[in-house]
Amino acid sequence: MKSRTEGRNYIIQYDEEFPTKINKNKADRSLGRITNALNSLNCELQALYDDNYELYYLITSAFSSNSLDCSDGNCHRLKSLQRDISELQNFLSSHNDEIVPASELTTLSDMGYEKQFGSYDYWEKPVSDDGIVEIIEEIHIRDIPLRRLRKTEWEDDPHGRHSKSITYKKLPVGKRLMKVIENTKEKYDTKPV
Repeated sequence: MKSRTEGRNYIIQYDEEFPTKINKNKADRSLGRITNALNSLNCELQALYDDNYELYYLITSAFSSNSLDCSDGNCHRLKSLQRDISELQNFLSSHNDEIVPASELTTLSDMGYEKQFGSYDYWEKPVSDDGIVEIIEEIHIRDIPLRRLRKTEWEDDPHGRHSKSITYKKLPVGKRLMKVIENTKEKYDTKPV
């Protein structure tokens, strides 16, 4: 996991996933409350062990099915959780990692396109379909990618429907889309035609 502080937020990134923005104040408050709650629970268990062993035994027996592993007034799993939360707090407040921008991770699939079966380089995204006119956006990944709209006019016949006309309109491929296409090539191992 990577983390950095930007303004009032923590920016978190797990492996090569999209970065997530989390409000710093809310995160710090929640982590602090969790730490305090775990500390209170540990203190209460220790006090019960010291002053009322029968009640301590009853309560920790109920914990045994949850693997909390309490002995001699210490609940090792709770202390481990406290350490984990403390380490997370330190990690968030001290790291200034390089976060990979979402634009460098986005693929055509993330943008709603579907890879067409049996093709290395052909992706489609429906734009509209009213049963009479269907519009599909196509992207063909090649040495020079091709992006276009395919407009199909359908006509009913006794066996269902058939296309009356198919027209294409070429669309530009900008820098952002080109980066998305490159990411798609890497992720899906597409081979240019």
